[in-house]
Amino acid sequence: MHDLSDDELTKSVRAYEHRIIGADMPVVESQRLEFLPLDLRAELHLKSGRTAIAYRKLLNELGLSFETQ
Repeated sequence: MHDLSDDELTKSVRAYEHRIIGADMPVVESQRLEFLPLDLRAELHLKSGRTAIAYRKLLNELGLSFETQ
């Protein structure tokens, strides 16, 4: 078992999560988001996987007719 109380263990886990998130934040914040075209004709020149095409079709079936960021 461990020598930490539940409260100390929770604090330790949260501190670890904050360190990981803190290390990732500069990378995440520096990424440039691209719009996801829901109209497949906009990406016909790309070799998209079946999963990507199925995802876009699902979004379209759900009534999403705008670009998703």
